Amino acid sequence: HILRGDGTRGILRVRATPVQDHEGSTVAAVMVMDDVSAHNRALEDISRLAGIVEFSDDAIIGQTLDGIITSWNSGAERIYGYTKDQALGRSVTMLAPPESHDRVVEILNQVRRGENVKDFEATCLRRDGHCVVLSIRVSPIRDSSGRIVAVSKIARDITERKVAEMEIRQLNEDLSKKAD
Repeated sequence: HILRGDGTRGILRVRATPVQDHEGSTVAAVMVMDDVSAHNRALEDISRLAGIVEFSDDAIIGQTLDGIITSWNSGAERIYGYTKDQALGRSVTMLAPPESHDRVVEILNQVRRGENVKDFEATCLRRDGHCVVLSIRVSPIRDSSGRIVAVSKIARDITERKVAEMEIRQLNEDLSKKAD
């Protein structure tokens, strides 16, 4: 650690290389010092962001523009029932019922055009064959030049909420019938 002239602290990386005379004896050393504070802060920021993604309750899934799964967080494991190893490298269509595969292709086409696909509801398949109702948002991922290079999918399990809404509707209908 160093204390800079302006009073701020920093982290130095020091490398030394020995200088030898013609007999092979070390007579000096060349030292190079780098202030790596900004680099370390950037690594901490990346680590913090990775933690946010990994431990989110929502499924956060990265995919290629062709829909091949490239990243899979613990929320995705919980919601869909597939481990990361079971999901990586497979088509995202594995998460949709066969009758929804055309919709998946349509969404990928929208993202390729640079469009965000905002919060839509979909019924998806878990590994165990059960269906879950999800609120899904799909967005393009761009590189530093603005070119679309991948797809981000965030899904939240809203199955319990949808069941509760259906029960409330049913109760309201039952009350209406009794009132008549």
